[in-house]
Amino acid sequence: MKSWTIRQSGMFAMLVTVTTIFCSSVIFAQSNEAGVLTLKNSYTPTTPPAATTAKTEAPAVTLKPTMSVGDVAFVLSTLNTVNVNGSEVAAFMEVKSVFTKALDVAQKANKKENDAAVVELNIPQANAYWELLKRATVSGALADKFQSVQNAIVDAAKAVEASTPKNMGSK
Repeated sequence: MKSWTIRQSGMFAMLVTVTTIFCSSVIFAQSNEAGVLTLKNSYTPTTPPAATTAKTEAPAVTLKPTMSVGDVAFVLSTLNTVNVNGSEVAAFMEVKSVFTKALDVAQKANKKENDAAVVELNIPQANAYWELLKRATVSGALADKFQSVQNAIVDAAKAVEASTPKNMGSK
């Protein structure tokens, strides 16, 4: 079972991933009174084939936050202020690649700074984004832009929640 939780506290949110072996799964999300949005895979235990012990992968959840092209450029600029540990280089490069791709698509479409752009992040990329941006350095004048990006990602997670069937329940 994979379980993703987005916990927002102030300007930051955390995505947590947990994995269990041998299950068929369907994704659902729920939000509790405290404003914690949880994306989970409900599962039905299955008997693994006798000849294999491989994990069953759940469908990937993709968040598609919509933000301005200027916000995408801001994220790329802000990522460059983060000190990255050696163990974080791959995740850093992946997050940077996602936002670079979104900016390239917007530029090829001749979009202006205030035009909308869609960034596609899977859960591990969103988790890496939150972890890296916790350590970012931004001036107070850019706090609104920083919060705007955070809100776009949380709104995208809520859109995933809204698009899941309500009758799936929670475990």
